Amino acid sequence: MAKSEGPAIQEVVVERSAFELAIQRGLEEPTEVAFFMVGLIRKGVAYVYDLVEFDYKERTAVSIRSGTERKARIGSMLPIGLQLIGNIHKHPSEIGPVPSWQDREMFLSYARAGGAHAFIIYTVEPVEARAYTVHDEQVVEIGLEVRELREDERLISFQLLIPVNVRICVQKGTSLLELRALLSSKLSTEVEKQISPLKLFSGGREVRREEELLSARVLEGRPLKPVDVEVSWTPGLIYRLYVDEDATDEDIEDILRRALGPDIRVVGN
Repeated sequence: MAKSEGPAIQEVVVERSAFELAIQRGLEEPTEVAFFMVGLIRKGVAYVYDLVEFDYKERTAVSIRSGTERKARIGSMLPIGLQLIGNIHKHPSEIGPVPSWQDREMFLSYARAGGAHAFIIYTVEPVEARAYTVHDEQVVEIGLEVRELREDERLISFQLLIPVNVRICVQKGTSLLELRALLSSKLSTEVEKQISPLKLFSGGREVRREEELLSARVLEGRPLKPVDVEVSWTPGLIYRLYVDEDATDEDIEDILRRALGPDIRVVGN
């Protein structure tokens, strides 16, 4: 199998105030300290906007182990666009910001679970830091910058409001338990069909340029228009298709004939 050209993350950029928090906590504690890194990965660069300290399960001067509850809770709270990138932790000055074998095993476990991750090891006296990632089952050092973020690197946030209309067909004897199980397994797929592609509007106008996002606080997402087709040969059987809002009756009839056969007679839609 051919090796890939390079790691998915080639550099880590940490917002200066977040790194200063890590340094301050490192000075306060004689043991190791560690934080989950919250941010995003874009064009090969991992941007770290916030650090959340571990809920320690084990901590000594040279080793550390996180509990699992805080990581799970943070992950469930992150909005679309942000993710847990990896972690940053302190090393004693005599060891320096180089990964121990325990660190390497931890980095590899992240990678084997899937996705791109980055890790930072730092010391406080003197202040020194290095960043690492995993590439082709090897821990490799990557670039690291601690600085004020440029204007185009700062975050913006908005709410996206999407009306969702889902059609369901089940037998009359279906229980609520069965219905809930069905929704749990299928609802996300049905919503994805309805909102892809999704047109975005702000103040009633379609957003067509990136600059228009800068002033938006609430975006309205207009999904495709659902069209339900009830067939005459099986009571209760309804087909659903999603079309652009400006699709004509002729467009819909053409889609139906291509899907259900050329001989179908369309009475109404």
